[in-house]
Amino acid sequence: MRQATARRMRGAVVAAIMLVVVFAAIGGEGLVFDIPFGRPRCIGEEVRKNIPVTGTFETVAGNQEDTRELILRIADGSGHEVLRQSEMTGSGVFDYVPTESGELQFCFQDSYRGGGRGQVPRTVKVVINTGSSVLDVDFSELAKKENLKPIEIKLRRIENECEVIESETAYLKEREKELRNLNESTNSRAAWLSIFSLVVLVLSTVWQIVYLKYYFSKKKLI
Repeated sequence: MRQATARRMRGAVVAAIMLVVVFAAIGGEGLVFDIPFGRPRCIGEEVRKNIPVTGTFETVAGNQEDTRELILRIADGSGHEVLRQSEMTGSGVFDYVPTESGELQFCFQDSYRGGGRGQVPRTVKVVINTGSSVLDVDFSELAKKENLKPIEIKLRRIENECEVIESETAYLKEREKELRNLNESTNSRAAWLSIFSLVVLVLSTVWQIVYLKYYFSKKKLI
């Protein structure tokens, strides 16, 4: 039992480390995509309650002569708009603090509907940061402020990384609990549906037998 628990914990830690690495890679490079004329292009991102979400967006290519605003709309899992902003320069920054954990939709739309010959859709680069990471701490500035030695800076980095991993592990455990509860609820409903279907089948069979017996008796066939 203890070995199984230890294996699950190691698996959760490895998953958290991979998640941190992915977040760092996305935060550093960003996503690049085209925005079709007159239609939004949306990307989803998993967020946690009360953990700030920050990001930047900028136009990196496309014919912008007739293009007006670049509109950003953020919606929660229910489709309700929680943030909306527009930029005339084609670039900007945004920040939002989610009130619930779940997925947010980041939708970008070019106000220009296009249609002109030779028009090229706008290409946008988006960087989204969805939580704390080791990249959020300026250790060089911290070292000057607190007069830290190189070994102390390394220890601070390790401490920061451990905090991130602990936070991600706790979040993954909470998500695992939610998914497990959902799975158990779905299995329970499926079981009750199977029982109900079986009862209906049995009642239908009994009714058919009774009816056929009555029919044949009435026709004096039996």
